[in-house]
Amino acid sequence: MPNLENLSDIIWTSIVAYSMVQGYLLFIIFPTYRQGSRQAKWLLAVASLICAFLLTEELLSHIVGYEQLPHLILSVGPLWYLLGPIIYFYVRLYSTQKKMSRKDLWHFLPPAWVLLSSLEFFSYSGDIKLYYYKMSSEGVTHPIHSLNFVIFSSQSLFYLIACWSLIKADLGQLRKKMEQTWIAQLVIGLGIIASMSFLSNVVLNVQAPNLWWVGSSYFIVVSAFLLILFVRSMKSPKELYLIGRPSLLNTNHSKADFEITYLKLLEFLEEQKPYRNPEFDLQTLAKQFGHSKHYLSRLIKESTDLNFRDFINKYRLEEAKKKLASTESKQFTIQSIANDSGFTSLATFYRAFKRLEGKPPKSFIS
Repeated sequence: MPNLENLSDIIWTSIVAYSMVQGYLLFIIFPTYRQGSRQAKWLLAVASLICAFLLTEELLSHIVGYEQLPHLILSVGPLWYLLGPIIYFYVRLYSTQKKMSRKDLWHFLPPAWVLLSSLEFFSYSGDIKLYYYKMSSEGVTHPIHSLNFVIFSSQSLFYLIACWSLIKADLGQLRKKMEQTWIAQLVIGLGIIASMSFLSNVVLNVQAPNLWWVGSSYFIVVSAFLLILFVRSMKSPKELYLIGRPSLLNTNHSKADFEITYLKLLEFLEEQKPYRNPEFDLQTLAKQFGHSKHYLSRLIKESTDLNFRDFINKYRLEEAKKKLASTESKQFTIQSIANDSGFTSLATFYRAFKRLEGKPPKSFIS
């Protein structure tokens, strides 16, 4: 039983306990907020719950001890492998507004594997669990635990790189843009948590008593993550829940610069006509025009109230209408006009006309 008279021990226990309570509160608060992205709110809610579970297990084992509660050993371990995908999906939703789909289920294969591989350990009696726990403190780990540690390390590295790649285009303005700074904080937080978890496992395996502080610091980092999340959710829920992301006009881009960039974009499209290439997309435009995808997407949205696809299809439709209205239109088929205007297929061509013009292509033939 720990000596709670020790001041540092009291401070550590208080911080972890307070953060644990806030973690459970965040799990309730996030989904109940009426506005905002449902996926964003639930991603943050589940991340908070996972951290709260982890801190609960640590507090109980710290105060009562695993000898009295042996079935707590690794009880929330599999849940911890969900944190990487959750933060990655949140960052992706914020940076690109690309929501989760069924194709993304593969991200949950590592947590599923860890859960299945741990079922046998969970079925052990308390005495056997205590045996493996004591062995791990002496540098001998269960084979399943060692394999899962490798999976966790690889997974953490993958999601750190994936998250950072989504925001690296705006690195030069991270300190200036509030919303981008917040995303950076999430990514950095994930990195610190993963690093401390990695170090904790390494300390166990190499039997380094002089690094005992690593384990305690790990839970302090998790606690700080929850505390900051709680403060941000109370201070600025619109920012956190992805409600009405700040306009580019309200950031460090002046209105004049904003309008100049948009006019240059229009000039570039009218002169170069890159949209006539069916393979032309936002990534290609970003490379050719010299701005990030994130910036161009918001520039187009705030200037025209259209997404990138509809914005480009407007140009393609104007190109097609000119050909349809020309005296030489009878020399070309609808298919050839669609392809020459930049549409990948005739079906896409007709859908664009119906959605953006409200008329079929043949109505424009002179």
